[in-house]
Parts: sequence; C-alpha cells; structure tokens
Amino acid sequence: VDFYFPNAFTPNADSSNDEFLGNGYYEGLRDFELSIWNRWGQQIFATTDPREGWNGREFNMGKESPQGVYVFKAKYKTPRGNEVLDEGHVTLLR
Repeated sequence: VDFYFPNAFTPNADSSNDEFLGNGYYEGLRDFELSIWNRWGQQIFATTDPREGWNGREFNMGKESPQGVYVFKAKYKTPRGNEVLDEGHVTLLR
C-alpha cells in the first residue's frame, strides 16, 4: 500500500482537484476509515470507502464548508496487517 493525501483542494466544479481524496496504490487496503474535522472539533465527513472523497460540504450533501484549514484522520491496515494512522491538515480553497 502506497497511500498519501494532498494538503489542499478546490471544490469548484472544474473537474480538477474537486475532492479531498487519498491517492496512490491501495490494493489490499483493509479496515479503512477517514474522517474530517473542522476547527471547532466537529466531525463534518466520514467514510470507510478509500475511493470516496470529501467534496467540501458537510457529509458531502449539507451546506458548503467555509474556506480554511481542516484536520483529517485516516486509519487502515496494510495487506500484511500493519496498522497505519495518517493525520494531518488539508486546506479547502474556494
């Protein structure tokens, strides 16, 4: 598994960088969990599908989240059972 996350995205419907989505080779990835949190500590997105990205809206269907920095946490297991915790920040640009 070679999986990484970008540090910014622009959900402006131009078909380029419209979702916060992990990239790389993730064949065999197991028990995937991704969550996005705002600066007040509220969870605004969660998924267990590594191919589902965050589109900048609350849980991908609510109101648009404002431009700013958000915290992400991704947890998964590699094909050999090693647990990986990837945490960081992502900037949403409007």
